[in-house]
Amino acid sequence: MSSIVEFLEKCVGKWFSQRTGHNLTDRKSVLGKGDLWMEALAADAPEAIALCQTYGVDPQSIAAGLKMRWEAITASPKKELGSSVLVALTPDAAGAGALLATPAAKQNPQPGQYSFGSDGALWLTLPIAGGSIEERIWFASGNLRFRSSTTTRSDGPNFASFCSEIRMGV
Repeated sequence: MSSIVEFLEKCVGKWFSQRTGHNLTDRKSVLGKGDLWMEALAADAPEAIALCQTYGVDPQSIAAGLKMRWEAITASPKKELGSSVLVALTPDAAGAGALLATPAAKQNPQPGQYSFGSDGALWLTLPIAGGSIEERIWFASGNLRFRSSTTTRSDGPNFASFCSEIRMGV
């Protein structure tokens, strides 16, 4: 992938996701599945501008954005529903840049980072309370995507997951 704009455009659509997660502290696995809806978000969209204002960032620095919504089923009896907005800011010469995401409730907004590996995979690093999440996203084909992530707290890695996702439509 040559740019964050192209990568995020390739993510647009409805995806079916299967996830395996591992709690590294208590050695328990969690299986889940769900649907993801991703749509391109224009730089002048109200959600993108509001997110920049939350972070105190000039909206003119937006390179690309995504609006996501999900419905997931895990071991718990109820569905997990959620939504988020991601905005990638203008990349540097190496193609890396700051990433803004809808902050979690009661979390101080801190920008994350994105970069590309030599294999074209997108790497995201997002700060969370007491640690960070590092996620790698790559495409096996136009309609098959993979994600792996590791959540690390101050005492070391404590959760890892792998998702395979199939595009169901655009």
